[in-house]
Amino acid sequence: MLTTLSINQWAVRFLPLLEKGFASTYYQLVKQRVSDLWEVRIQGIQTLGEFIKRRLEPAINTCTSLRAKMQLRMQQMVESISMVAITYYAASLISKIAAALHALGWHVNPGLIEGLAIPFIVIIIAISSKRIHKTITNTTEE
Repeated sequence: MLTTLSINQWAVRFLPLLEKGFASTYYQLVKQRVSDLWEVRIQGIQTLGEFIKRRLEPAINTCTSLRAKMQLRMQQMVESISMVAITYYAASLISKIAAALHALGWHVNPGLIEGLAIPFIVIIIAISSKRIHKTITNTTEE
């Protein structure tokens, strides 16, 4: 219980800083300050720099990983919202075209045409999105 509370307090205080990359900057600053100490090794005793590195580096790696995961989730959420928006606008466009055809005397129901078009629009957008992701993946692997 106490550990959960302290983790939650840590998250509330420091996650905004992680988003801005402050953890990495702070770690670089600490490494610089420790290197400025000009430590002398004593046989069998860990230097201050080694001590700090062993304890701080895993935490910084965790922060960096967490930041990357948060950015990926945010990107996926934005992509999903964009897909919904594109579907909405494409369906509206098809509805306008159907309404224009109806006004020209064609026997079409604009609302029905729009409703029937939505699944096809979603499929086209999903396939396009997959192709874009595949292209990006292939480009970054080279």
